[in-house]
Amino acid sequence: MGVCTAAPDRTSSKRRSCEGKDKVTTTGSIGARVCGLRVYQVDTEDYMMLDKHWGKQLTFEEFGPGIEKYFFNGRRTRRKVAGRFKEELAPILTLMKEQCRYKFYASSILLIYEGLDDGEECDGESRIDCRMIDFAHVFPSEKADESYICGLENFSKLLGAIADGVDIKETVPYRSHRGERSLHEHCRCAQWSENMETTKAVGTRRENGAGAEAPPPSSSSESTSNRPPLPTDTASLVFPLSNSPSCDDLPYVAE
Repeated sequence: MGVCTAAPDRTSSKRRSCEGKDKVTTTGSIGARVCGLRVYQVDTEDYMMLDKHWGKQLTFEEFGPGIEKYFFNGRRTRRKVAGRFKEELAPILTLMKEQCRYKFYASSILLIYEGLDDGEECDGESRIDCRMIDFAHVFPSEKADESYICGLENFSKLLGAIADGVDIKETVPYRSHRGERSLHEHCRCAQWSENMETTKAVGTRRENGAGAEAPPPSSSSESTSNRPPLPTDTASLVFPLSNSPSCDDLPYVAE
């Protein structure tokens, strides 16, 4: 949960690694990332398992369908279970909005439900469990943890969409953090801005005698396909540019 997993107590190399992952995964755009899932498949009587590497590869558009996989048991999508998890998350979301004492980095939400399928009519009573886990990087704070809240709100909205059976690729009203500087600085857009500032600096040095000037920076809303490549001087940057869209390009749905 959260748009930033780079806790201040991590080493500088680990923090750079976390920041890099945040900016190129759904952590930076949605505020949540799938760390793995295991789902009992009633048709094969075996488990379908997906790990954290699969979760890191999910794009903005694939995040919803990825979460929906957790509720598909080989025969049907257990939508009532998804709706119950949304209800279970409600008090956690309320708590996070009210508490101003702690900030959470790399903390997670664990979901568990009974895999045996006794029919849709029993989904309202099957065993489920939902809880916050992973508290190794929790720090004192004097304000609400908007990073965590952003991810939890989006995850809750997605669960509601799955429960309602709507097209989760088109209609989930994810909270956009385009205008929220404290959150936006962790996403891909800030990566682009940061890299282009470095590129601009390199170009200035070249203009003063070290070579040709680098391309000028582009606006964050510009298509990534039109963005100029970084000069070789910046090849060692921690966050290399990708062809994935920035947050300003992502199809957030208005509420």
